[in-house]
Amino acid sequence: MPVFIHCADLHLSAANTPGRIYGLAVLDEVMSLARDENASAVLFCGDLFDSFGDIENAGLRKEFRDRIATLPENCNVIFIAGNHEAHGGNGRSIKDYDLGRDVRVVEQSREHPFQLVVIEGVEVLCIPHQVSCDGYGDWAVPSRQTPVRIALAHGLVAGMDIYTGPAEDEGEKAGVLDPDLFNRFEIAYAALGHIHGRKEQKTGGTCLCYPGSARVFRKGETGQHGVCVLRIDNGVKHEFRPLKSAGEFRIHDLALQLDGGCDDLEGISGKWRPEDWICLRLSGVVDDENRVGELERRIREKYECGSLVRRLDVDRSEVQPLAGISSHPLAKEFLAEWKRRHDMEHGADEELWMRARQIGLKELVGLIQQSGGCG
Repeated sequence: MPVFIHCADLHLSAANTPGRIYGLAVLDEVMSLARDENASAVLFCGDLFDSFGDIENAGLRKEFRDRIATLPENCNVIFIAGNHEAHGGNGRSIKDYDLGRDVRVVEQSREHPFQLVVIEGVEVLCIPHQVSCDGYGDWAVPSRQTPVRIALAHGLVAGMDIYTGPAEDEGEKAGVLDPDLFNRFEIAYAALGHIHGRKEQKTGGTCLCYPGSARVFRKGETGQHGVCVLRIDNGVKHEFRPLKSAGEFRIHDLALQLDGGCDDLEGISGKWRPEDWICLRLSGVVDDENRVGELERRIREKYECGSLVRRLDVDRSEVQPLAGISSHPLAKEFLAEWKRRHDMEHGADEELWMRARQIGLKELVGLIQQSGGCG
């Protein structure tokens, strides 16, 4: 039974040392999984590199080749180009660069918009990123000759309810794929790339599957990151495998006390891992903003400098200083009542409660200032 590893959007980069090391650590785990599963193929479904310039980097190419060389000799590697590899290429070909032992590279070509290969009795239709696939009805794709045919494609599938990410894509704009393309060409499983969140959907006889980015690439990419393992017989069974080295993006809203302190951090940090990217959003009204700065320094020293997390962002934009607020009776009464009601609502939407606290404190500050301040 052939086993394939479906990996997408790894975004290997030579731009900075921490990001480079992190991306290669995730690639190491993908290679380890392929060895453990005795995989017949590793399928990179686009945006393996963050840009064409990263492919040009000799050091990064060597790092990639060294890892690919750890795969068994009978393990195929297919790499279809994504929209990020098209960024900055200016018509040059990825195939001009050595990516290692027999890596099959499939790039955009007007004359050859697809490639069809066979791996251990499984037909693999490779569709790299291209600006438009509107002419797929004219593609000379032969009828299926094997029990199972899968596809590799990079782009947006029309009609899928998908979130494209918290930021604009830095690469060339991804093309749109008509789901009829996969039904027309008898695809059992479409191994998709481009969307950084996990998503799958059945259309006709095809399972359309985005495993999401194999790593945390941008701020806001919450949830587990990993790859899909395909087991192919007369059909395709797949399962998502989270990658420990990828970590997670975790965001937390922390309410500051009036004196600038915070009681919640120890409780939430117990789930953090060294691979995680943490974003802390601090909010509240405080006596002295300098105390918030001291709190941030302590947090960074303990978690970031102590390598307890991979990256730590602290957002203080919702912190408002007001001298004397900690001793004002209205502020104390409001926070006591907010806490009482919050603690009664088990399982309530924490983000809404935090927002209510923030809005209430801002209104309270306005009333206090109108009445002459905290003096």
